[in-house]
Amino acid sequence: MSQREKKRQVTLDSGGDDGVSGDAEDDGEDEVWKEKVKFSAVIEERQRLARELHDAVSQQLFAISMTATAVGRTMEKDWERAKRQVQLIEEMAAVAQSEMRALLLHLRPVHLDGKNLGQALQALIGELAQKVPMKITLEIDETIGLDPQAEDHLFRIAQEALSNTLRHSKADSMDIRLVRYGGQVRLTLRDNGIGFDPEEKKQASYGLLTMEERVHEIGGTFHLMSEPGRGTTIDIWVRADGTGRRDDYGIGE
Repeated sequence: MSQREKKRQVTLDSGGDDGVSGDAEDDGEDEVWKEKVKFSAVIEERQRLARELHDAVSQQLFAISMTATAVGRTMEKDWERAKRQVQLIEEMAAVAQSEMRALLLHLRPVHLDGKNLGQALQALIGELAQKVPMKITLEIDETIGLDPQAEDHLFRIAQEALSNTLRHSKADSMDIRLVRYGGQVRLTLRDNGIGFDPEEKKQASYGLLTMEERVHEIGGTFHLMSEPGRGTTIDIWVRADGTGRRDDYGIGE
């Protein structure tokens, strides 16, 4: 039996207003408990991403070090091989740089600093534009205002998608659109990278599964479209009033 369940069982009903007070206290405990669980999940996810990216960067740096040592041994004996090794070092350094940028992206604050979703996305992309070679095009309706939980989830999805694109896609451009269609809001993230097989990737990608879970939690629809050599598109729909269920949309069915 959990500690939370024990607390609920010792609540006494003495009749009258005391019972109402007890229910209110239980409701308050529930809300506090839910917030703690949500916060713990966010922290756990950030720590997982940090470990994953740290390990990836460490591996790249180790490989760079080993290859650089090899260059020193082969430079005088085999100049052409040494040139290829130097080229490999350049490629590995570029990968390590992308991994590090993705790590910094995930270590940003979770909250939106008082901005709405559109403003927060613009600030994020404005910061990234100074650090990454990829061209990022934005179409944002800044007047869109969603439930705070929905905005938080969508912002985190955008961070994850940007991280995946930087790390894996080899894309040189990405388009992000946040627009309103009547009572619905659509967030689209599209890159021109190498693409992948969605069915194969989703089974092994914690990040993609987390994105889909986030969308479902706020009652939206999540569509992932990709194929090798054709880039990747993530298409998300949510109701502007935040009250919709997945079967309310009729989109992508």
